[in-house]
Amino acid sequence: QNKDRGMYHYPKYENGDMSQVYDYLSKRGISKDTVDYLGITSDGKGNMCFNYYDPDDERLLMLKYRPARSINKKNGDIKNWCQKGADTTNILFNMTRVKPEGTIVLCEGELDCASFIEAGWYQCCSIPLGSQNLKFIDECWDWLSGFDTIIIAGDNDAPGKKFIKEACARLGAANQARIYEKEQR
Repeated sequence: QNKDRGMYHYPKYENGDMSQVYDYLSKRGISKDTVDYLGITSDGKGNMCFNYYDPDDERLLMLKYRPARSINKKNGDIKNWCQKGADTTNILFNMTRVKPEGTIVLCEGELDCASFIEAGWYQCCSIPLGSQNLKFIDECWDWLSGFDTIIIAGDNDAPGKKFIKEACARLGAANQARIYEKEQR
């Protein structure tokens, strides 16, 4: 993760009024404690902000937005987007709070991650830029290799099922290689 980021355009942290975020997420069963634990913020314009930090130096590398209300794609609502003018990177949401050991759950969305934490499973991260983008595996390879078990929790739709199949194939094959390597020692 200590890659030279050169001329990286870092996002600017947002810290607006949280009342709409807390209200919307409470309707989805996500408590204020979980919101605060995950460091979810607000832009003060009715949008939640998901802050993606470098696990080594805890520098903000990516900021994703999502409306703090129900989304209606038929009306042209956009589900989420990244901060304009800032670069993005393929790291995992909540990496800085997870110990690379034991078991981790990788899920499709930040709110899925929040739901796992709400249920008491803190070893959980969300993938960054959609279920069909598996670049996070390469970017986070060293970090992910610290886990004994990686559980892939995708949505129960066609893209989610494809994500599960492809991520399991890539991570599972690598896990088998690690097991073989350990047996050879």
